[in-house]
Order: sequence, then structure tokens, then C-alpha cells
Amino acid sequence: MTGDLAPIIGANIKAARSSARFSQAALARRSGVSRTQIVKMEAGQTVPPLDEAMRIADVLRVPIQQLLTGKDSPPSDLKGIAHELYQLGIHDLVVSDAVVPGAFRRAEQIIAIALRGDRPEVRILEAMPYVLSRQRIHVKLALAFAELYDPRIRTRLAWLSDVALALSRLGSLSLTPEIESSLERITRVVKKPKNPDGLGNPGEGPHSPVWKRWNVSYSGDMASFKDRVKKLSADVRITAIRLTGASREETLDRVGKLQNEIDEVTTSHTREEFDDLKRRIGIVEGGNKAATAKRLAAKAAGKLPEKDTKQTDAEE
Repeated sequence: MTGDLAPIIGANIKAARSSARFSQAALARRSGVSRTQIVKMEAGQTVPPLDEAMRIADVLRVPIQQLLTGKDSPPSDLKGIAHELYQLGIHDLVVSDAVVPGAFRRAEQIIAIALRGDRPEVRILEAMPYVLSRQRIHVKLALAFAELYDPRIRTRLAWLSDVALALSRLGSLSLTPEIESSLERITRVVKKPKNPDGLGNPGEGPHSPVWKRWNVSYSGDMASFKDRVKKLSADVRITAIRLTGASREETLDRVGKLQNEIDEVTTSHTREEFDDLKRRIGIVEGGNKAATAKRLAAKAAGKLPEKDTKQTDAEE
């Protein structure tokens, strides 16, 4: 690998040095890296150690990314965003020769990149409700990136936010009040488009109300998104259990038992039964008890300011 990287990094160092109008001697003097070492780097004979690369980048006032790839930001193809998608929760996405970025970009930008184009990757697309459930999205920033990369992303993001909210109501996803609020806001701000969007994989239908609401003709249904969420959630549990040192057989057995417990809870009651239960205990959507419950959840997460905490305590 060193042999492959050395000529690339050397050429990038030389280009950055020339652009900054530094001689090799001047760069050596300012960075504290010997001129002989710089000559070897630019000739592709050696890869600079990290500390020397940092010093050279500092003197030339360029990001480390530029010394690695010749550009000041990571690429935006699938290989360029693979590691960032992993950090957003898509742990089962295997991309050969994925590019290691010099820095990770905002989640809103990566989501926009992943959803752009005529045919987004299906496994990434159907993982998006799970991704959206894991971090609070800055709505204005997300929509700004959508306009930058592909205007169709606005509708796709609203549709996937709606899917995440629907999966939450079905008990397949867990949303914090803050995340739920940001997803609901996206669905309010974005307007239904005139033209249908099959995302490169259209189906004849009939489509669910969530699909119709956003004029989406994508062939996948709510069940396919639910299965994807189930798979990603199971991967997280497998990782957590393996950290305890359990064997593969023990891990799979424990995950299976956990999944059975979850399935029993989420399938043993109909939506009508849940609604009836909420009515009987006095919880109404948007009512005082629902608002109090959300504030208590926020308090438990340590996210309420002192003033709101006192108010919640008083209501309790």
C-alpha cells in the first residue's frame, strides 16, 4: 500500500507547495522537515509520517485531505461516503476500495449525497429511516443541501421522514421527541411534487398512503423498510453483545431472544388497541399529558434547561 500511496501523496505535496510558491528549501525551513525528506516525498520514494504531513499541511495552509487526494474534500461517490454512512448507522454496507476521508462531513450533506441521482442505492435508501432515527436533522441545512445536489432530494427526504414516523407509530423505530419534531417539520415544510418519483425502481402499486402523499412510486413497501430497520437494529445488538466476549452461537441466541421479545410486544396489539389504551389513560395527541410525557423524556435525557425542568417538576 505504501508503494501505491507514495507517488500520489508526493505529487500532491509538490502541487500544494508550488501553488503556495514555496521552494523545497523554504518548506523545509518553515516546517522543520528536512529538505532531503521533502525531495524523497515529492519523488514518490517515501510516505511522510503523520507528524511531518501535519507540519507540511500547516505551513502550506491546506487540509490533510489535499495531501492525500489532491482535493480539499472527500469524493462524493459511494466509495467516498461509505465510511461516513457507516458512522450514520449503515453498518452492513460493504464497499470495496472505500476512500478514507480526511474529515467527516455533516450528516445532512451525506444524506443528500446518498439520495441524489436517478437511481439511489436501494440498500442505502431503505436504511434512511433508521439513519434519520439516530440523529436530529437540521431542517434548513438538510433542505439547502438538497437544493445543491438534486431538487428531488427534498421530496425524498420528506417521504423518508414520513416513513420513519410511520415505523415509529408501528413500534419498529424509537424516536426521541427532538428527532420526531425535526422529522415532522420536514414533512410540513416540503410540498408534494407534481411529477411522480420512482427513484429508478418504480412499482405499479397499489402504494401505501405515505407513498401517495409524496407522489412516490418506488416499488418497495413499508414492510421492506421495516425489515431493513430490523436488520440494522439487530446488527447493533450483535456488536454490543460481542463486546462482552460472547461466542457467535451465544450472540445469535441472545439476539434471537431479544428480537422475539420485541416482535411479541409490537405485534400483540393492533393500532386501534393502542389508541384505545391511550384514550383510557387520558393521553391525547397534542394534549397536556402527551406534552408532559415528552418533557419528562427530555428531562430524563438531560436536555431540558433549568427553567423547563422546574415547570415539569411542578406538573408532576
